[in-house]
Amino acid sequence: MLTEHPTFTEILSLWKGPTGLAADMGLPPHLRNRVDQWRRRNFVHPKYWPRLIDAARKVHGIELTPEQLMAAAAGEEKASRGRQRASEAA
Repeated sequence: MLTEHPTFTEILSLWKGPTGLAADMGLPPHLRNRVDQWRRRNFVHPKYWPRLIDAARKVHGIELTPEQLMAAAAGEEKASRGRQRASEAA
């Protein structure tokens, strides 16, 4: 089960691994390495959100909304800016 405002890491952890998620999203084999990138970056590009929403519903019975994904993206952007400022100050 997800929190009310899940991060991309929480969402992606619903799947055991990137291969299963990529397959459930219907990604062709040459794009499956992107799922690993999403996990590392804690971010999924908005063009993949409809597929992610659909896969979460079909596979896990979880109703993700675009608003939840926008909040996750905004949270990661804010965290990224904080990390950048910290590295600049060091």
